[in-house]
Order: sequence, then structure tokens, then C-alpha cells
Amino acid sequence: MGAFITVPFILFALMLSYNGVRQGRSTHLVDMADEDTRAKYTAVSNTLIGIILLGSGLFGAIASSFGAVWTIALFALMSLAGAAAAYRLQEVQGD
Repeated sequence: MGAFITVPFILFALMLSYNGVRQGRSTHLVDMADEDTRAKYTAVSNTLIGIILLGSGLFGAIASSFGAVWTIALFALMSLAGAAAAYRLQEVQGD
């Protein structure tokens, strides 16, 4: 019963994190790139994210094999890895 109540809240927090990463990636890209390279960076970034999301179909296999708790745990670990990568980004905004 406890997992039934907590899983939606955990999923909400993870989706909030995911959307924050998307917004941060977009903002960082716009600040980092100049006019000439912005379109190329955007194309590469969107393509890579699309490939990763297609590959994340693995979550369905994990969910059916191991259950929702393991799937959410894997998603949380991936979110932590993304947060660690974002933390190491250089500041690109000018004063």
C-alpha cells in the first residue's frame, strides 16, 4: 500500500526534474552558441535527445520484467547522473 501512494509523488518529482533539465539545456544552448552555430547545436542536441528517448523504450521491458519500482529507481539514477553532468557545465552567460 505504501508504494501505491508514494510512487505517483516520486514520478511527479522525476518528471519535474526531467522538464527542468530540458529547460536548462535549452537555455544553456542559447547562451553558449553564437548566431552561426546555434542551429547546428540545436539540431545535434535534439537528435541526441530523440535517440536517447527512443532507446528508453527499454524502460517498458524493465517495467514488465522487474516492476515499476525498479523502473523508477533506474530513472532516478539517470536523473542524478544528468544533474551531476549539469553541475559540471561551465557558466556561459555574459554579464
